Amino acid sequence: DAAKFDPHLYTTEAIKMMRRLCTGQHRALQDILRVQRLNRETVDLLNDVYRYMTALEPGIKKAIEQGDDSIVEGAIRGWLMLADAMQGPNFDNQSSLSKTGIVDLADRIYSKIRYTAERGGRARKAVVKFKAGSVAPEEQRSAEVLDRVDDFRCRLKTAVTTCLSSFLEGVQDDAIPRQMIMTAQWTNIMAQMVQCYEMASSFEVLSVGTLTKDSVVQEGLGYYALMRNVSSFDDQGSIDRVLSSHKRAEAYFQARTGYVEISRNDTLERLFFRLPDNCVAGGPLDKPFSEMYETEREDADKKNKEYLEHMVRLVDRERFHAGIRESYLAFTVNQWDQLCSLTFWWGVFLHCVLILGGYMLPDQENEAAALVEFGGDDGDHDVGIGFTFMFGVLPYTNLCARYMCYCYLGLCVLRALSFFWAECPLIVMESTSAAEEQLEKDGDGEEAASNEEDDGEDQDEALLIRGYVVSKEPPNVLDQDDDDNDGANKPQGAVANALSTLTALVTSPKVVYEVLFVLSGVLSVVLSQPLFSVFSLFELCFWSGSKTVIDAIRFNLGKMMQTMLLGLLTMYIWMILGMVLLRKQHNDEMCNNMFQCFMAYLYLSIRDNGVKEVLREFDPPRNIVEAFIGQDLFILAIFWDITYWLLFILILVAIITGIVIDAFGGMREAKEADESDLKANCFVCNLARFPLDQSVGFDHHVRVEHNPRWYLFFLMYLRGKAETQMTGQERYVFDRVWPSQDYRWLPRETTFSLKEEDSQGDVIQTVQAQVQNIESNVEQLATAIARIEDHLAQSRQQ
Repeated sequence: DAAKFDPHLYTTEAIKMMRRLCTGQHRALQDILRVQRLNRETVDLLNDVYRYMTALEPGIKKAIEQGDDSIVEGAIRGWLMLADAMQGPNFDNQSSLSKTGIVDLADRIYSKIRYTAERGGRARKAVVKFKAGSVAPEEQRSAEVLDRVDDFRCRLKTAVTTCLSSFLEGVQDDAIPRQMIMTAQWTNIMAQMVQCYEMASSFEVLSVGTLTKDSVVQEGLGYYALMRNVSSFDDQGSIDRVLSSHKRAEAYFQARTGYVEISRNDTLERLFFRLPDNCVAGGPLDKPFSEMYETEREDADKKNKEYLEHMVRLVDRERFHAGIRESYLAFTVNQWDQLCSLTFWWGVFLHCVLILGGYMLPDQENEAAALVEFGGDDGDHDVGIGFTFMFGVLPYTNLCARYMCYCYLGLCVLRALSFFWAECPLIVMESTSAAEEQLEKDGDGEEAASNEEDDGEDQDEALLIRGYVVSKEPPNVLDQDDDDNDGANKPQGAVANALSTLTALVTSPKVVYEVLFVLSGVLSVVLSQPLFSVFSLFELCFWSGSKTVIDAIRFNLGKMMQTMLLGLLTMYIWMILGMVLLRKQHNDEMCNNMFQCFMAYLYLSIRDNGVKEVLREFDPPRNIVEAFIGQDLFILAIFWDITYWLLFILILVAIITGIVIDAFGGMREAKEADESDLKANCFVCNLARFPLDQSVGFDHHVRVEHNPRWYLFFLMYLRGKAETQMTGQERYVFDRVWPSQDYRWLPRETTFSLKEEDSQGDVIQTVQAQVQNIESNVEQLATAIARIEDHLAQSRQQ
């Protein structure tokens, strides 16, 4: 029907089809839109789309105000299609489109399309015309129509900015950026960014409408990233001056924009991205993430590999926690540290009450009550407990402890709920992923072995398609029976998964610790025994200072146990010598048999006085004869006692102390070495401090250019973004990280600041060479002129 025919709808559908060809940044399909090498005649579809948008530009403002969906959608789809055609990057398409005047077209759209004034006020102004052609008064404009119009504006300008940013993806020279610097009106772009900032700062959440604050912020971030990217090629600093003209807007979008540098095909590329909302300064994820830095420092490859593994683990954890943060159980993640601290300090407070209130065990309390009842307040004071304390203070202590145990149990239950809701799934996921990695390694080893055996035999019997071997032989009928048995195997698979999950939870130290924590609260209430709450004090072991002490002992526990066994052997040998040679010098009922002697030595001889504790007191000899042949064998006894004291009390105990001290020293040295490495080398690219201090400064480099946290936030951003919406750079990194965890996209001993310094040095050298060339030419020209003048002078004389 000609009356219903809308050419813009058909054009939009054709543009959508062309955009689908560009999905995934497939170079060959992108090039087909520009040149068809197998056709007799080539049609540049990219140029046709540009000319179509040029034709729409004069009436685009009116179409938005009238709500003409077909025209506006056609323009939006056209800009996005051109952006996808250049991403990858596709340098040929970038070069072709840069010659069409598309930057000037984008600038004209920026200058025309502005948001409605006074958004959110009572008198919401709008210059809107309905499709029916009726013009309603401004006071009667609905918020829904206003937001719909502004949503069109937001989507169109975002698409334009996306297209301009695609020109800069993977750019290798400054031709296109300098063209953009000379063509675009950056003050208009800055005005658009300021308007986005003002709308986002005072945004009114409406019950109706399609425009959201997130869309406005995304648009403003696009302007900021575009200007930051282009400013790297602006030698005059004009774009930086434009950005600094509105400090608040610049600071607002700067706080929400991340920057990383990636290496692709041995080429360094800039990449700006939007920081996830939780990663913005002051957000839940604005924390150091010190576990990222627990890597090998000597081997750069190993360090980058471990760094990436830590980031992937953190991304998976925070991705799971992000879903919890959006639920009513968000406190299980956001307040976990506060909950752990609260249980600890509540346990400390409870035990302070028990100590100051003189808490007694039930048996002790009954015995003391009987003594006080018979002795009275004026009775036997040796009992140590008065009537006033027994019947005036202690009952209140028990009552207070009982109610505090109830509160302690509530905290333990709340803590267990938080742990099992937010942490247990992660434990199962990590265990499953570790098992899968191990199976994959084992499978790779078996496959490599089988490939070596079958090398050169029957290579044409199978086709290798994307890592899967597809046999050319006809399918076996028995395979159908195997497929039929899959249904029977499903319950077995479910049982196996349940058992693996249970095993992962039971063998996890964290789960065991939290179960014991809850059990301590239950026992303290059920048995009316507040002493079970002492388990809460073990939280002290997880403090940073306490962990250092525990690690110093744990890492050297084997050496300490061996030293203790050596001391036990020394004690046993001295015990045997004492039984044989000095049996009469032992105290009564101390060494009548081996068991009694061993227990006496084990309990008494390892103290400060050594084996002297098991010997009876004897008088010093009166002369040398009594010292050697007397009944007490004084010289033998003193030699036996002093040698044990030297070997066990001094040497062995000092060895154990030295082991702990050495462990502390080693840990301190390792920590200082890691800290000094962070201060002397870039953690991401391994560049030393000295060359960076000669250019932009080391602190600026690690804070702005190669911030380790921004690489983590970038992976979080990628993990939460749909693959169909990723740019070429983002898809490149995503495919390297998941699932292979290839770290070679991280920059290695290079950064743009050093490259710019090198390029500036090359430019200076080139200019100096040109100046020297000009000077030599001038000298030659002066010599030639002098010769001509001499020749003229001679001819005149003749």
